Amino acid sequence: MKNKILKISTIILLIMAMTLTNFIFVGSSIISYAASALETNNKNIEFDAYFTNSNNEKISSINMENEEDIYLNMQINVKQEGYFNGKVTIEDSNFSLKATDSSYVNKIEGNTITFNQINAGTMADAKIKIDINHDEIFNLDNLNKVNVIKLEGTYFDSSERDKTIEAKREIPLAIVENNTEENIQNSIEVITNKIMSVDGQEKRVVQLSWKLGLKDNNYPIKEIETKLAVTSINGEMPEISRVVTLNTMTNYDYSLDGSTVNMKFTNEVNNNEIKWKTDGNEKVILTLIYDNDANVDGQRFTTEQKVRLYDNKEITASKELTLNGEEKDSIVTISSYPEEASMYKGRLYAGLEKEYVTNTSVDINLAKAINSVEITENANQN
Repeated sequence: MKNKILKISTIILLIMAMTLTNFIFVGSSIISYAASALETNNKNIEFDAYFTNSNNEKISSINMENEEDIYLNMQINVKQEGYFNGKVTIEDSNFSLKATDSSYVNKIEGNTITFNQINAGTMADAKIKIDINHDEIFNLDNLNKVNVIKLEGTYFDSSERDKTIEAKREIPLAIVENNTEENIQNSIEVITNKIMSVDGQEKRVVQLSWKLGLKDNNYPIKEIETKLAVTSINGEMPEISRVVTLNTMTNYDYSLDGSTVNMKFTNEVNNNEIKWKTDGNEKVILTLIYDNDANVDGQRFTTEQKVRLYDNKEITASKELTLNGEEKDSIVTISSYPEEASMYKGRLYAGLEKEYVTNTSVDINLAKAINSVEITENANQN
């Protein structure tokens, strides 16, 4: 009986010992983790880094639509004796450094921030404005990026011996969106509605200008699928052609299924990179050629658009357009723009000559309706 009690007691003690050991291990891990958020390889130097918005709230994501200021915040604490000289390098990131008014920062060069000397008992705060990297050729890794921030420098303590300080912080910053149907660019308008000669025959020509995508281009688009329903007049379908101007998308497919125009635009990945322009949209000029006696007044066109983003969200939108009797003609459009967007006023004030160059673009949306185009441009010699 005594042996049985001894065995049971031993088993209970072993279970308690194992449980206590696990508890102590987990508890110590938690304490260690809390400390590691600030610690470096020296107990007297602490380092922290995080992102904030314009309201000084800590963040780990940014919505490009909000256009708010974003900051990289860093704190270097020299707890007791001595002083520290060092720098912070941004090793891998989806942002670039802009400017700061912190007195603790000596200079910013590229992706490196050099600090002034930080003395014992000082908590050096640096709040640096940043810009999200948004190149036209965009790396998809930057949508969900864990940014690597590296501190390195030299700490001098009372022993007057320099000690190398190193620490790394990995802080996430994701690019997110909250687009809805209201953010879809699904504008369609009549730009031509007129009887004109097409291949030597009088025809009723209707042209629709159709813009597709996101209004503000605040997130990269993966695919656009769109449909436009065209109704017949007197049982006759019009001859349909299109002119497509790609902006962010790299390819498109076109098909005509009965009375429905189908188009699919894709933004293909190349070495994990895609196109992401901040301006402009995909543009389609759709030309419908009817018999000259076709009555198009009241003719309705219904569009459907599905936009698939690179976070796999799908957004749909639809619109209806009704023709009226107003005649329009935009078969040929001309636009002019300066080669340089700005000019330094200093040169003008100093009376220095400056060449001003403009470019003129002529777009012909239906070549077979145009016999010739003559452009005369007179240069101002004054």
